[in-house]
Amino acid sequence: MQRLVTNADITIFERDTFAKHIFKDAHYSDQRSRKFAKDGIKSDGEASVHIFAVNSPDSSYTPKIGDIAVKGACEFEFDVASEKSISESMAEFRKLYSDYGVIKSIDIKIYGTLPDYIFTMR
Repeated sequence: MQRLVTNADITIFERDTFAKHIFKDAHYSDQRSRKFAKDGIKSDGEASVHIFAVNSPDSSYTPKIGDIAVKGACEFEFDVASEKSISESMAEFRKLYSDYGVIKSIDIKIYGTLPDYIFTMR
């Protein structure tokens, strides 16, 4: 039997509500490269994340394309009181967590009764 290879916690914020979900003991691999340009930082490649079912206490949530993910158990909370506060929160989030990504693809694998989630982000 193959051991689960884990190296990080992952925090995912839902795209529309900014509800936060923290997954312990996931596998994180970042293959993104960053280049500095006149108009800001550009990145190529993608990061991949494997969330193992046995480490997923929140079985009611399924990651979706467009959700925001960041490595680590993130303490950040978005202020969703208004459009302006969401925009300000997003600006602050980008400053604090420059390595965040937006989920671009997701694959759900079911082994037994619970799903594993494998997704890529840019």
